[in-house]
Amino acid sequence: MDKRKINALSQLSIILDTDEFVIVGATALSFYFNSPPVTEDLDLSIAMDIDDLPMLLKKLPSWRGTSIQHRFISTEDLRIDLLPVGPKALAANEIKWPESGERLNLIGFRLVFENPNHFEIADGLTVQVASVPVIALLKFIAYADRPAERRKDLRDLVFILENYIDVTDERRWSDEAMMHSLDFDETTWFVCGLETGGLVNNEERNSFDRFAEMVKDENDTCGTQAQMLRYCPASFNDDPEELMRRFEAFCLGFRSST
Repeated sequence: MDKRKINALSQLSIILDTDEFVIVGATALSFYFNSPPVTEDLDLSIAMDIDDLPMLLKKLPSWRGTSIQHRFISTEDLRIDLLPVGPKALAANEIKWPESGERLNLIGFRLVFENPNHFEIADGLTVQVASVPVIALLKFIAYADRPAERRKDLRDLVFILENYIDVTDERRWSDEAMMHSLDFDETTWFVCGLETGGLVNNEERNSFDRFAEMVKDENDTCGTQAQMLRYCPASFNDDPEELMRRFEAFCLGFRSST
């Protein structure tokens, strides 16, 4: 992990217990995969409501704010996005930023703090990291909510879906995968769908369904299918049918988990 990120997390851990914040977003993927999508940012969910955020920031005087209300810059010029995901926000399923009045959809964020994984990033410093299925779900929902702003989520999603399990992982030959006669390359998408779908409630499932409709619609005004295809491996040969076969395998796993 980038030394600047370690230093920022160390500073935060002096003020908060490490079970009060979770690493999310593309940074989290670096804990699970070799050569994940590169990101210079650090995305964190914090277990507090927005009303409590100013008090936290007073204890971090070296972090400066930006024109984006949830974005801060550390002493080493690291860009940090802090999402205050406390009880009030989770109950409302949104954050409303007081200055701009803008709202951020929090559907799916209840899962961030439920079963995170723990990683030691420095001597005596262990942090919580959202699981890969949770990261994937949040990216599905974020893109469906704000497609014009969230195209990079499609890049991250293709990476997750193509690399979710390695070529020798026994889950490729599980009873669930074998019963559907999937191609070998479709099984990683299927297993990711199975394990992501097993986490969701009805509201989260409906949010994913909106994403799926966008991918499957060739006339989607956001060009979601074409954008997603741009990030697929060269072996796809820009073939929408190959993308859709694999995406259907994900959806099959997602639905099979109910």
